Amino acid sequence: MLRHAADAAAAREPRAALRVVDTAAWPARRRVSKVLASAPAPAAKPGNPGKALAMEPLIHTMARAADLRLAEAAGAYSGSADDRRDGFLHFSTAAQLRASAAKHRTNEAGLVLLTVATAPLGPALRWEPAGQRPGLFPHLYGPLPLSAVRRAVPLPLGPDGTHAFPPDIP
Repeated sequence: MLRHAADAAAAREPRAALRVVDTAAWPARRRVSKVLASAPAPAAKPGNPGKALAMEPLIHTMARAADLRLAEAAGAYSGSADDRRDGFLHFSTAAQLRASAAKHRTNEAGLVLLTVATAPLGPALRWEPAGQRPGLFPHLYGPLPLSAVRRAVPLPLGPDGTHAFPPDIP
């Protein structure tokens, strides 16, 4: 049974196929950077005026290519084994992404960076603390409808075990 309007909208949309693109020819500045720069200032969190909600129009996750092939067949991405264990899909903002990759995905080849629009995710997307790390992190409580994915690009692995990100990732 569908619990949220976003779930109902995603269920009506046709299953989307992800297209992985090569970023080698990208210019240094991308339109995505301008969208993030023009985002409104975050609002204060209800009940805690000192802590702001870090709402952003785009969020990111790193997925294994094999998991994405399963997602294409299902029409939605259900996350990694870690996501399923934790009960939600882990995402990062552009500013959080490199640190998340270094902490959780160093030396892991075969990853694809998914850039996802937050608006279609509705109330299933929550901004929450993540351990002792500063700031709030986006967590999706439910499968990711592929229709919300705005970009899917491979994350090549460098000789030092870190990933090469697109130029719009700070």
